[in-house]
Amino acid sequence: MVVSGIVLLLFSVFIPAPLDQPITDTGALTGDSRAPWFFLWVQQFLKLGDPFLWGVLTPVLVILVLGLLPYVLPNAKPEQLGRWLPAGNRIAQVLEIVIILVILLLTALGVVSK
Repeated sequence: MVVSGIVLLLFSVFIPAPLDQPITDTGALTGDSRAPWFFLWVQQFLKLGDPFLWGVLTPVLVILVLGLLPYVLPNAKPEQLGRWLPAGNRIAQVLEIVIILVILLLTALGVVSK
């Protein structure tokens, strides 16, 4: 957790969020504004259609699925406890890896697309 926190802190210090200038009195944006890097995956989802479905409901469902995985899917067997990636939790591990890879892919697409 400490290493992840340090990496995220360094990432946020050296790679600033690509935010645009504040809205002027005219109310119009002057350029192409993008979300901060940690929300680019949600912004990529918003390009697919309905803002409520892709911008609100999908991220909430992703958080719920990730939060409920340890409680819904079967636990590791007692002899597998204390090991990294035990075979008893394979479904949860694959599901979590797929979700993380989709988020990383959408974030990468958000970085390269303008």
